[in-house]
Amino acid sequence: GKSSEKMLLFAKLQDELFHPKLDTNKETDKYARQFGVVFMKAMLQELQDPLKVTSKYLSSLDGKLLHENTSLAEHEALFGKKAVNDDAERTHGAGSRQIQTYTCVNLGKGFGVGHAKIQGDFSREKDGFLYC
Repeated sequence: GKSSEKMLLFAKLQDELFHPKLDTNKETDKYARQFGVVFMKAMLQELQDPLKVTSKYLSSLDGKLLHENTSLAEHEALFGKKAVNDDAERTHGAGSRQIQTYTCVNLGKGFGVGHAKIQGDFSREKDGFLYC
């Protein structure tokens, strides 16, 4: 089936990435390694920035939000909560979540009204879709 074809293509791609056989890919190996070092240094610097929340989760910095540095009560308080920031970080994601959960848009909240207009969210014809 299609899934086995995709798996085969993925396996071939992965093999070529880590064990290049094509001359074109072999020629870029040196540059890819240099890029990887530069990228990882920049990524570590970004993650370890004490002004960023990510630094609080890193074991290399003994982050205060590591699992072992938080209480059982804190762990239990997170059960059933979303583990991603999609709604919080994307205005359109927050708008979509509002619509999916409450079938209305609270325009007073101002969660990306302009973006929602561009996406055509206000002109959708759907039963139960209200503007609060």
